[in-house]
Amino acid sequence: MIEHVHDQESFLKNAISLVKPKTGLFFLSSIAKTPEGWFLNIFMGEKVLGLLPKGTHEYDLLISPETVEGVVHQGNKLRGVQPFETVEKTGAFLANPLTMEMTETPSFLRGNYLMMFRPR
Repeated sequence: MIEHVHDQESFLKNAISLVKPKTGLFFLSSIAKTPEGWFLNIFMGEKVLGLLPKGTHEYDLLISPETVEGVVHQGNKLRGVQPFETVEKTGAFLANPLTMEMTETPSFLRGNYLMMFRPR
């Protein structure tokens, strides 16, 4: 849902402030702010295949996994939240548009991606 939020940095900082220290985990999935993310989701998903309602996503609100990691790794110093580390990250791809089956693409995070973080 972060790809629908205007103040993404504040959203991330608020979200990680809710994670239980030392034992909690933070999960996130989104669309990468890349030409591939636009093509696969906005162009193909919304405009060509109609798998998503038209106008659901705006390219300006997409966010790269590197940007997410940058914010989450810093933590939220204003709220005393410690930095987080990335536990796992993987790409996701629509393998079959008829069945809506998704598949992981660990080396390709330029379309859709999923990430898991934990406090350091």
